[in-house]
Amino acid sequence: MIKEASVFGHEWAGDIVEIGSDVDNFKVGDRIVAVNSVPCYECYYCKLERYSLCENLIYNNGAYAEYIKIPGNILKKNTYIIPDKTDYREAAMLEPLACVVHGIEESNIKTDDMVVINGAGPIGLMFIALARLKGALVISVDLSDERLEYAKDFGADYTINASKESDQVAAVKELTEDKKGVDVAVDATGIPKVWKMTILMGRKGATINLFGGCISGTSVNIDTQLLHYSELTIKGVYHHTPYYVKKAFDIITSRQIDTVK
Repeated sequence: MIKEASVFGHEWAGDIVEIGSDVDNFKVGDRIVAVNSVPCYECYYCKLERYSLCENLIYNNGAYAEYIKIPGNILKKNTYIIPDKTDYREAAMLEPLACVVHGIEESNIKTDDMVVINGAGPIGLMFIALARLKGALVISVDLSDERLEYAKDFGADYTINASKESDQVAAVKELTEDKKGVDVAVDATGIPKVWKMTILMGRKGATINLFGGCISGTSVNIDTQLLHYSELTIKGVYHHTPYYVKKAFDIITSRQIDTVK
C-alpha cells in the first residue's frame, strides 16, 4: 500500500502550481482536492464493478510534503475543483469521508434503525454523522469521555464509555428494544476483540460492518450457531470508488456534515 521511502499522507487540498501538457480540465491556480487512488476499470474485479477491490490500485501518497504530483488517471476520475465557499480544511477530508460513505451504503441503514458505532475517532465520528443523515438512532462507544463529547456533537443519541462498563455488549443491548440488540453494528477501531463484541451487539438479522482494518495475521472466532440461526450479515468494507468520492464531495460542498470539526 505504501512503498518504501514514500512520503506519508493522502488527505490534502491545495492549489495547482504546474500542469502537464495533456491536462485540459484544470489550470494553474485552481483550488483542488484529489483522493489517493483510482481503479483501472480493466481487471477482473473492475469488470465485476467491485472497484474498491481493483487489482491494480496504485496509492498516491505524499500529502505531508509541500507539493504533491497527481497521476493522470487520478486527475481524470478522482480530482475536483473546490468551490469558493468550501475551505481547504473541509475539502481535505474527502478521502476518508468517501471511505465512510462506502461503509454507510454497505450497511443498509434505514430510518429509525438503531445503530452502534464502536470507536469515536475521526472515522467513527463520520459514521455517526452519516448514520444520522440516514435517520438512524446512534449509539457511540469509546474509551474516552472527550471523544464521546465529540460524538454527541456529531449527532450520537447515546454514548457509552466502554472503560466504565464491565460488559460493553450488554450496555449496548440495554438501549435497544427488549434488549434484543441493534439493527446495524459498525466497528471503527480495527481491534479484533472489538470486532467480536460488535458482532455480539447485533439483533437477529442484523448487519455487522467490520470496517476498521485489523493488523495482518490477527483473527476472531465466531459462534457458528449465532451466525447461522440469527441470520447475521457480516461484512468487511474497504476503501472508496469514484462513485463514493463524488458523493462525499457533494456532502462536503453542501455542508451536510461539518468536516472541520
